[in-house]
Amino acid sequence: MVTRYAIFGFTILLGLLASLYLGWELRPLSAADAAPALLREDYAADYALMAAEAYAADGNLDRAIEHLEFLNADNVLLPLVAAIEFGQEHNYSQADLNLLAALGSELRSQVPSLLHTPTP
Repeated sequence: MVTRYAIFGFTILLGLLASLYLGWELRPLSAADAAPALLREDYAADYALMAAEAYAADGNLDRAIEHLEFLNADNVLLPLVAAIEFGQEHNYSQADLNLLAALGSELRSQVPSLLHTPTP
C-alpha cells in the first residue's frame, strides 16, 4: 500500500530530477561569452578594490596587474580611476580609497607605459 507521503516524496524527487535534466542538458547556461565590460559599475569597483586589498596584503604587483587587466586589458589604471570615482560618490571608507590610490601610485611608478594616464 502506497501512502500519501510516499507519493509526495516521489513527486518531489521526480520534479528535482526533471529540473536538473532541464538545467544541465536541455538549457545549460554558459558564462564563456560574458565580457568584463558587462559588469555593473559597483561590481567593477569592488573587483578593483579587491585587487588593491590583495596587493596591500602581499605586495604582488604582477598579480594586481593581472586582476586589473581583467577589467581593462588596454590600461589597468582606468579601472582604479573609475573605482575611486565610484567610491567617492558612494561613500567608500577613506581606507578603501587609500588602498585604491596606493595601488594606482605604485602602478604609475613601476610601469612606465602608464605615465600618460591620469592619476587616480
